[in-house]
Amino acid sequence: MATEREYERLRALVARTDPLLIEAIEDVDRTLLEWGLSLSPWQRLRASADALRFWSSFRRGAPEAS
Repeated sequence: MATEREYERLRALVARTDPLLIEAIEDVDRTLLEWGLSLSPWQRLRASADALRFWSSFRRGAPEAS
């Protein structure tokens, strides 16, 4: 596992080469990552399918499926 010093060195390197990547990293919602990792693979698949169904309903203009 990386030490704090290694982390800071890598972060500085990335900041010099791609500052937008640092902004994107800071904008990640870690609670969503933790939630996703707490699910089983089947639960993740179902959540993805439910999200796809929900977002697709906007494209079609259909009412939300339950």
